[in-house]
Amino acid sequence: QGADVLEISKAAKGGGSLIVKDKDKYCNVPCPSTDANLRLVIQLSEEITMVKFVLASYEKYSSTMKDFQVWGSAKYPTDKWEHLSNFTAQEYGKEQEFELRAAVRYLKFKFYTHYGDEHLCTLSQIRVHGMPHVVQAKDDLVGVLEDSSETIKLIQSFDAKNMLAEIEADTKSILDEIENEVHDETAAA
Repeated sequence: QGADVLEISKAAKGGGSLIVKDKDKYCNVPCPSTDANLRLVIQLSEEITMVKFVLASYEKYSSTMKDFQVWGSAKYPTDKWEHLSNFTAQEYGKEQEFELRAAVRYLKFKFYTHYGDEHLCTLSQIRVHGMPHVVQAKDDLVGVLEDSSETIKLIQSFDAKNMLAEIEADTKSILDEIENEVHDETAAA
C-alpha cells in the first residue's frame, strides 16, 4: 500500500512490477553477469515497524534469486544505510516470507546469487508487512504506562504510616526491655 521503486540496477527491466499485485508481471535481470546483480531501493508510504516481507517469484522458465541482503533507512537519499540482515531464498518457493523487525521507511535489497542456469533471473513481487511507526510507538507507550500503573498500585498498597507505627512500637518495646534489664541490674547491685 503506497510503495514506490526509487532505484534499480541499470540492467534490470520491469522494476515497477515488484510493487503491484499482478502475477503476470515481473522484474528481470540477466543472471550470469556479476555486474547485473539486482539492487533496488523501495520507498514505503510512511515509516513503519516492519515485521516481515514477502518475495514472490511466479515465472516458471527463469532462474530465481538466492542470496541477498536487506538494508534500511528512515531517510533517502542517504549514504548511511543500516544493514538489517542476510537471507537465502528457497529455490522453488513461489512466495516466501522472511521475518525482519525494523523501523524503516526505505529498504534496499541487494541480490547476489541465483538458482538455475536460465539467461534471466526474475522476481515478481516484494511485499512489506508491518504497522505504522506511530502505531507501534503508541503500543509501546501503552505497555510502559501499564507497567507504570502496576508500580503505582504497588506503591499505593504500601502503607508507610502503619509500618512506621509498627517500627516505633517495636522500638519502644525493645527500649522498655533494655530499661527494665538495666533497672533490675542496678537494683541487684
